[in-house]
Amino acid sequence: MRLGIPPRVARRLAPNIMQQFRAQFPASSITLAEGLSAQLRDWLLKDKVDLALLYEPAPSSLMQVESLYREELVLAHAHAGGPVLPATIAVADLDKYPLVLPSAPNTIRALVEQTCRECNVQLNVVAEVDVVQTIVETLSYSHEPVFTIIPRSALGDIPGPTRLSCAPIVEPVIRNNLTLAIATAAAQSQLVLAVAQIIRAIDMNSHMG
Repeated sequence: MRLGIPPRVARRLAPNIMQQFRAQFPASSITLAEGLSAQLRDWLLKDKVDLALLYEPAPSSLMQVESLYREELVLAHAHAGGPVLPATIAVADLDKYPLVLPSAPNTIRALVEQTCRECNVQLNVVAEVDVVQTIVETLSYSHEPVFTIIPRSALGDIPGPTRLSCAPIVEPVIRNNLTLAIATAAAQSQLVLAVAQIIRAIDMNSHMG
């Protein structure tokens, strides 16, 4: 039984999944493979994993997908590195903020850019950085205020002394979509279906919020 899972999600959900799996199937084994959503989707389609937790996956006839959890995105900056943010940030105002974002392909980047295109907003991306900790360091040490866009729960994943201030993005609210994807070829496996049910039963608000 092979499960693909993004690193940030793995830190929150993997212990619960492993515990439940061992309790229900003591004679079976489970392999957790960590990777970014685009990579995990590729593994799923190539039969390298049986099911995966993916953000905003492109559809395919080779997998079955269901939504598990949607989380709002926020505009964030380092406390000492920028002005006080308003209570909320409208999408129409995002062009006022110099941004450090992950390079494509990245699900957050694609989601934000799609929303901005629909609202006729041109983002001001001043740097592309793929690692969250490096983004935070860029925000902390920049001579000019720079910002990033991340899921709210990611604020709790920042290691070290740096803390970020944030404001929810509104008009419209932008939410990412964590999905459960099952390879069509593995959809008849009772073990795969049981692990899928273990994942569905997790309280995502308490683990991911």
